[in-house]
Amino acid sequence: MPRKPDLHGCFGRDLNTGLPHWWERVSATPSSTWFGKWAASIKGFTLSLLLACAFVPLQGSGAPLNPFQYIPPGGTGQLTTGNPAVAMLLRTVDGKAVPACTGTLVSPRTILTAAHCFCGEGQGTPRTAGSCEPDRTLWQVVFQRAGRLMADSIMIHPAYMWRKDSDGGVTIEADLALVQLQEVARGIQPVRIATSAPKPGAAMHMAGFGFSGGGPLGRQVVSPGLLVVVDSTAAACPDLVRGTGLLCRAASASASRNCLGDSGGPGINGQSELVSVASAASSDCPKPGIAVDMDASTQRVRDFVAQHAPETTARDGALAVVVPNGAYSKLAPDRTARFDVTGLDAAYAESLVMVNGPDHTNGGEQSAPDKPLTLTVEGATCDATSGGLVPANVAECRFDTPKDGRLSILVSGPVKDDPIQVSVTLRRARMQ
Repeated sequence: MPRKPDLHGCFGRDLNTGLPHWWERVSATPSSTWFGKWAASIKGFTLSLLLACAFVPLQGSGAPLNPFQYIPPGGTGQLTTGNPAVAMLLRTVDGKAVPACTGTLVSPRTILTAAHCFCGEGQGTPRTAGSCEPDRTLWQVVFQRAGRLMADSIMIHPAYMWRKDSDGGVTIEADLALVQLQEVARGIQPVRIATSAPKPGAAMHMAGFGFSGGGPLGRQVVSPGLLVVVDSTAAACPDLVRGTGLLCRAASASASRNCLGDSGGPGINGQSELVSVASAASSDCPKPGIAVDMDASTQRVRDFVAQHAPETTARDGALAVVVPNGAYSKLAPDRTARFDVTGLDAAYAESLVMVNGPDHTNGGEQSAPDKPLTLTVEGATCDATSGGLVPANVAECRFDTPKDGRLSILVSGPVKDDPIQVSVTLRRARMQ
């Protein structure tokens, strides 16, 4: 008899009990640990706002943390600003814009992501496209090289369905959604969708803005908000994971895993094509387990994207990119970081400085930090995106490129030693 996979979607519920996987552990978690305090603070929190896989952090066992975007022992990966088409999706929760999911630009105004980010997953009663009416006014996205953009519409795949089966398994169909933006993501080349799925054992790269750790972060657990890319391997799906067009990823100590904030994120093959969309996992993310994606190469996915997002060519090319201090820095003890940039070509009319860091609201449950992430550019008057709530973990500044080609950037944030990612993008024309 096949072992029940204990598979939960990215709300983190155990499909055998219907409860979030961390729920029953709260009483057993010492309140003196940071997770115990966090878990106690959110025990009554509405799960539909988590919008991603349950998170169980490292708890003294010495076992390696192993979420989706973690750089695990024996595996490879990196914090990066080099995947411009990968977007952070943020939802308004109690008056705060908080990271919820990840998505991929597949046309200049369209992001492909997971339907359960907006619809949830069925516990007893199946969740379907017909029972889901997303409110686009609650959603916005952030690109590291195009800034913050507002959602204009959200389309759920008509075949979407998530059902808990009576034998402990789960059936997932078309966990896919498209987010149309109010304006194009300028200068970003949409990712081409693959025409064939990777075979079991084939190497993939996975990207996400969810919980992170490993690599330069060490054993520190960082809340959603940083973009990390890791290696992964295609694998066969468990028997009790059912659905059309599923693509699974391997369970091993060095394999990547889905975790809170990574739902909807891309799987990329060696040809830089989109091969999968992150959907679910067979266990809570610190444990090795099977990750379940939607196979993006199927005709179902390709037709869905082509119908609503036929254009695939970038607009208003981002012609130069500078990443000060590499793709990762930390705030100093005074909670600031300074970056001096030289050699910018003043022929590019517009400069965009973007900085992103970890969310400190625990998915919107806690108050926004007293001191959000802020950005100052010496001598520049910053223009930023209008409309929507400004996330506390994102800052941006658009301005005329200085004629001397020099920038002095000051970043301030809520917590010392917070990791941040900073990039400077230059464009020929100013955004109107």
